[in-house]
Amino acid sequence: MRKVQRSHGLRPDRGVLYVVYFTILVGVLGPCHMALAETPAPENQSTEREATSSVSVAAPTVGPLGAPIQLDRVLNGGPPDGLDELRLMQKQIQAATDMLLKCVVHVQVGPNHGSGVITGPDGLVLTAAHVASSARRRATVVLSDGRRYRGTTLGLDFDADAGMIQLDDVHDLPYLPLSKSKQLADGQWCLAAGHAGGLGAHPTAVIRLGRIRDIGTDYIRTDCQLIGGDSGGPLINLRGELIGIHSRIGNSLHNNIHTPIDAFHRDWDSLLAGKTWGVLPGQTPYIGVKGQQQTEEPRIASVLPGSPAARAGILPDDVVTHFDGEPIKTFRQLSNLVRQKQPLTEVPVVVQRGESIVRLTVRIGQRED
Repeated sequence: MRKVQRSHGLRPDRGVLYVVYFTILVGVLGPCHMALAETPAPENQSTEREATSSVSVAAPTVGPLGAPIQLDRVLNGGPPDGLDELRLMQKQIQAATDMLLKCVVHVQVGPNHGSGVITGPDGLVLTAAHVASSARRRATVVLSDGRRYRGTTLGLDFDADAGMIQLDDVHDLPYLPLSKSKQLADGQWCLAAGHAGGLGAHPTAVIRLGRIRDIGTDYIRTDCQLIGGDSGGPLINLRGELIGIHSRIGNSLHNNIHTPIDAFHRDWDSLLAGKTWGVLPGQTPYIGVKGQQQTEEPRIASVLPGSPAARAGILPDDVVTHFDGEPIKTFRQLSNLVRQKQPLTEVPVVVQRGESIVRLTVRIGQRED
């Protein structure tokens, strides 16, 4: 992720986790809790209070894939109505957290590092495309219990910032089930996990409780605080289902963006097949050259100082004859081919310089839109 904020996440020691979460949840009953103050009281609140007042604290223990029926309203964004619901919600958070810790992983692909989540017993990991960086690269994945596995990056959808990694020769791994975006609602409670700041000396992931603030076609926005290293980590609902993958950090707690799980559902087969497409949101690939205005030929009029083209050795008046093996006839064709490449990709370029043919390699740059 590109913007870093201070983390208030907690490493989930079980005893500390219970106290902290209980404190947080008790706070929702007070008028000073701004997030929940935005949620209007249900019209049938009095009826629900009567129905839940008899709920026993000794309600059945519930795993992360289920929840007591009394919690449906609360898990979908409503405030806990009394201590009984509060205690049930605490149990649900603990159950979801226990499962989440088993499935969140640290991901290392070359110089890139981030997080991911196991979504199948055979070791299929979902992460952000900008963490995986490119297809068919070797990756190292570390579970929160310290186990290490090797794997290979699969397909990447940079438009949605969705990527996959397949681990080598594994079976019977813990994994999270996938939800669907149509089951989400504004204000819904959620948990975010990731290896904030990198793996470091402690492999245990950081967990944060928050709420969904906005849902779009290709994004989920939450107030779960994220920092560098969380990229690619899981966002789950309190039923323990994966609803998104961390993508980008905003300038405030209310502006953190996650790739919705539907982006993976939509192109699942293409991602499994190793296909790569798109450009990261808010970025444009570039090499930093301008063409001659009076002609369509791929002749370089100027080179931006310090640009990828300048670093590669491209000079004004060079005529680009080939780009990544493609014959180039016009400057527009060159521009279109550059836009199809991913930033940081190294591309062979052939230019005619006077009477000489010069072979160069340019590393595609990225420009904020």
